[in-house]
Amino acid sequence: MQDLVSNTLSVGEVLNNVNFERYQLIAGKGGLNNRCRHMIILETPEGIEWLQGGEFLLTSGFAFKDNPEAWKTVIVRAHKMGIAAIAIKEKRYLSKIPQEMIEQADKYNLPIILLPIDSIYTDKIASFYEALFYIKNEYLVQAKNMDERLLNLVFDKNKADEVIVGISGLTNVSIVVYDEAFFEISSCLVNETHKLVFESAEYKDLLNKRKFGKCYRLEVDDKTYFVKYFLMPSDGVASYMCAAGDMEISILQEKALQYGSMIFSLKEKKEERQSLKEIKLKRSITELILNNANLGEDFYNSIEYDYSWNSKKGAIGLVITSEDTRKFSVNKDVQKMKQYIYRIINRIFEKIEYLITERQNSIIVFFAIDSIEDMDRLLKTIKLYLKKNYNKNIRITFGISRMYESIRDVLEMYNDCMITRMFDKKYEITYYDSLDTVKLVYPLKDDKQFTEYYKKTIDVLSDYDKKYGRELIKTLKYYFDYNMNMKDTADSLFIHVETLRYRLNKIEQLTGYTLDTSDGLLVLQLTIKLHFIIGDNE
Repeated sequence: MQDLVSNTLSVGEVLNNVNFERYQLIAGKGGLNNRCRHMIILETPEGIEWLQGGEFLLTSGFAFKDNPEAWKTVIVRAHKMGIAAIAIKEKRYLSKIPQEMIEQADKYNLPIILLPIDSIYTDKIASFYEALFYIKNEYLVQAKNMDERLLNLVFDKNKADEVIVGISGLTNVSIVVYDEAFFEISSCLVNETHKLVFESAEYKDLLNKRKFGKCYRLEVDDKTYFVKYFLMPSDGVASYMCAAGDMEISILQEKALQYGSMIFSLKEKKEERQSLKEIKLKRSITELILNNANLGEDFYNSIEYDYSWNSKKGAIGLVITSEDTRKFSVNKDVQKMKQYIYRIINRIFEKIEYLITERQNSIIVFFAIDSIEDMDRLLKTIKLYLKKNYNKNIRITFGISRMYESIRDVLEMYNDCMITRMFDKKYEITYYDSLDTVKLVYPLKDDKQFTEYYKKTIDVLSDYDKKYGRELIKTLKYYFDYNMNMKDTADSLFIHVETLRYRLNKIEQLTGYTLDTSDGLLVLQLTIKLHFIIGDNE
């Protein structure tokens, strides 16, 4: 789109640069920024309605010499047609500008200029188009230079942040880029006073209301600034770009900002892909630690140093689980949410080194931390992102391990996280430290006698599930999760209450333990809890 400024002159520019000597501006001073596409002579009564808008009119008033009353409607008619300004030869056919005409011109910001009686129209018209031609050529040069510099930003091996610096320098405006949760991810200020603009309540109000497209005028500390908001053109992390300057943002600047935002998005997307590749490396390291008990002290020291974990007071694990709440699960929705969670982690942990792995629909992250309050703040941020990508069919739950001393305790953190998953049907956030029952059951996994009873009980249920395609183990877990409430359990499993009753009877038949006695309940509860603790559910 060609810039309006490149095809026009403002009324003020016409008066200052176009052979206008000894003129008087008598009304409509608020319209000096009106844009003028043409300069024409008007000496016919009906001529105003023939115009297209943006004209600077020159007239002696000849068309109205026999009808003085017609002057009273000239300004209103000119305003409706989008006329930029009217210049009238003084005392030629109009001895005095009517007060009503002056008031209308001030109301509609339509400048009225008095010209000396000896003014020559052709000189002014020739001078106008000469100035316009110069502006057009200057615009073309500026546009060409801008295009070349934008093209260089595409092919230069710049990082996304460096692109913002380049665009800011090119357009001479300050820029801030936000992600979908309105966290700042990149910025560049051409003037330190613009920081006050981005911190102002008026700016934040416009941002929260998603006021895109229009250029807004803001008054901050008795100074005028101009702000414009842009939607970013990709599905990357960056979502919004905001530009602020001391002058109204021209369409040429807007074009550069829009193209620049596209370049930034491409670079940012490339960097994100590289970061996701690094996540795969982190997963490999994590799996190595989880599955090898003899890695040696040098290995852990190296990881601790590389990841800067030795600078924090402790380490902690976080498990994030995505579950489809529909009866017939749509796996692609769960996978899509998992990928989004990876992007969130990549964004939030941009400056924090971490280890990571996954199990089924759960992502487990391990990182250094100073206090549990740091975890609370982190969860608040993650939930804010998830709110921006809300899916009513996907339930997200969080489990938090105990705090440990170092990276050597990753396996313990992992076990804590897996245990918290047993309770994610009840709570959105589960802290291992809050699970008193688990603390009692967990030591039983090392008791040989109990393990034998456990294996005998769980194996018969597992074999039946595999042979007949049933879900007896899952049914028993949900039954205890929902405090043995038949209706709630059946609803959560999307089955009829009678079907649930049939399954529970089958469990009693296979195991030899009844759910109607305290001994039977205790054995089956301990069995199902231990089953999930030691990881047979993976």
